[in-house]
Amino acid sequence: MHFVITLITFTALFLPQSVFALTQSLIEKMKQNIGWLALDVSSSDDPEVFIGQILEKLFGFLAVVFFVLMIWGGIMWMTAAGNDSKVDKAKKIIIAAAIGIAIVLTSYLITVLIVTLIRSA
Repeated sequence: MHFVITLITFTALFLPQSVFALTQSLIEKMKQNIGWLALDVSSSDDPEVFIGQILEKLFGFLAVVFFVLMIWGGIMWMTAAGNDSKVDKAKKIIIAAAIGIAIVLTSYLITVLIVTLIRSA
């Protein structure tokens, strides 16, 4: 439940919400809507570049989440003081983080493969 509340709070605070005018292109709307990501697509309106930069930011964010979870799990394990339930909880966090980063890396590789196949076509 705590995760759901955190996710809702994060979404409400950090995802900008705006109203779009009908005369703007889709890419212009997206640039305005996620300007807080500091995407530098002003020189190109190419959707491939835009989507690539979004994915780059997303994968970078997920890598930071992995790093934080690994540190958190390691600290929990070190401070468990022999308590088996705390050690098991720390192990579960570390294993979940490792599985998560494996999924992220696999999705990154699939994305690179798809983009490479699209470019060559």
